[in-house]
Amino acid sequence: MVYPERYAVGETFWGGAGKAAFYSGPQLLHGAFNFDFMQSAWRPPQFLRAIQQWEHALGPETWPTWVMNNHDVSRSGQPLRPREEDARLKIAATLLLTQRGTPFIYYGEEIGMRDIPLKHKQIQDPAGKRFWPFYKGRDACRSPMQWDGTAYAGFSLVEPWLAGTPGLFPA
Repeated sequence: MVYPERYAVGETFWGGAGKAAFYSGPQLLHGAFNFDFMQSAWRPPQFLRAIQQWEHALGPETWPTWVMNNHDVSRSGQPLRPREEDARLKIAATLLLTQRGTPFIYYGEEIGMRDIPLKHKQIQDPAGKRFWPFYKGRDACRSPMQWDGTAYAGFSLVEPWLAGTPGLFPA
């Protein structure tokens, strides 16, 4: 059934371009999340290879998607030094937003948010609680939007669901 003015995107879990092409097209998903940029380790040749593989596998008739990160992985800027490497984040955003296809931007990426530091007792993610310290969970990248440098980052006047939410946005 066709639903006008709707867009259905699927998460095909690291299946690559071939699997995305299999699930995408007429009477199928409009797109499948492409997580290849998340695995590119900030290396231009890997970004180029990901773009070429997706464009080749999907062809001109299937609309690609582009994802730099999401709620399950550390934020794009996490491995970079704060503020010193924000130019790199801007280049990554330009790359994401200028490809043929639909870009997906995880909230906070547009201002260069990083993961927040959390202590074990502050973790809410069940996997983080269970596998600490080997896996700290996903809470650090799921913090509330960092609107400003005030208490609770301007997101709330009261403590949000993650107790360690500081105001990280530079004043």
